[in-house]
Amino acid sequence: MCKYSQTQEANTVHEDIQTELSALYEISSIPTSQISHQELGRLVLDKATRLLGASIALLYRRGDDGQPLRPWAARGVPAAEAGSPPVGESVARLLDEGQPVIAEGVEAVGALGVLPGHYPACHGLCLPIRVRASVRALLCVFRLSDRPFTRADLALFNALTDRAGMALETLQLFAEAERRQRELEQEVAERERLERALKEQSERLEEMVGQRTAELNARMAEVELLNRALANLLEDLQAANRNLERTTFQLQSANTELESFSYSVSHDLRAPLRAVDGFSRILLEEHASELSPEAQRYLNLVRDNARNMGQLIDDLLSLSRLGRKSLDKQLVAPADIVRQALEDLCDEQEGRQVEISIGDLPACQADPVLLRQVYFNLLSNALKFTRRREVARIEVGCIPQPPSSRLGEEGIASSTAFSLSGEGKEER
Repeated sequence: MCKYSQTQEANTVHEDIQTELSALYEISSIPTSQISHQELGRLVLDKATRLLGASIALLYRRGDDGQPLRPWAARGVPAAEAGSPPVGESVARLLDEGQPVIAEGVEAVGALGVLPGHYPACHGLCLPIRVRASVRALLCVFRLSDRPFTRADLALFNALTDRAGMALETLQLFAEAERRQRELEQEVAERERLERALKEQSERLEEMVGQRTAELNARMAEVELLNRALANLLEDLQAANRNLERTTFQLQSANTELESFSYSVSHDLRAPLRAVDGFSRILLEEHASELSPEAQRYLNLVRDNARNMGQLIDDLLSLSRLGRKSLDKQLVAPADIVRQALEDLCDEQEGRQVEISIGDLPACQADPVLLRQVYFNLLSNALKFTRRREVARIEVGCIPQPPSSRLGEEGIASSTAFSLSGEGKEER
């Protein structure tokens, strides 16, 4: 009889081990990949109710963003009655410490604050599901029968929550991997887009560089042509400068010779002029009583012309020195200078009918000596060319010019012209 009892007890232990191994095998069969959160929650509740003989099973999950626990899946009660996560003191301690909570009796189960009051569960078991040492979910199972949870049930429950934690971690890793893959695909797409944009930009840049290089080569060719032209121009300029230097030297030599000639001529002319003036003065001073008034007038004219001739010689000498000194320009009245020149030419008008008209001649900047000589020469030529006319008409006037064409130093623009006419037929 004792032997039979021992055999029966051994068979019972063997059956319990077989049952436990079978349950552990079923728990290990929970997949950890290619499964959704809803499927994982359904499998965990199915294993919990079947292996632990529970009538009700509730599963809560915390979001990836660290939010509070919220309903995940339910078995044995409608999902709408699962309500909020447990808030009882023992469950709160469970979440803080990570230790399982076993409730024995209806009052202890009610103290968990999980099931509504119309579910008279007698025994309850709650255990957190961890992922990397962090509570990510909570599994609670309840029995309506009087059979309490044993240590073997607790071991299976621990194995079930561990396997669920592994599956949940795998889901999180897969989600993270998918997120990283999407980010990587976006980065790859963005990089490809940037590479295409960079390639297009490089092609455009190469095209622009080619165009700029061609333009630069053309400009360089133009610059080279301009440099050659400038070099030729510089050579021509240097040759012109050399010619100018030779011409200047020749002109200086000619001026020197002219000055020497002018000095020589003036010296040769001054002696007879002094003699003419001296003898005329002697006649007027010592023999005035013997001379008629007309003869005296002639001698005075001789002396005046001799003095004018001396002044002309001095002016010629001054003109020969113009290459070495500046003009003595000053503000002059051309009309007064014209009248002085006409007084010097009064002998040219004797015995002739000459009409001389002096127009409005504005003031101008000029050398008075040279300008007087110019007027004297022009008026002398005018009288000479009209000598054969019965009536000679000489006009001295000006032709106004725009201020921008000729502007004097004092801002006075002027131009002179001479109109000579005989009986209105010819003009010069």
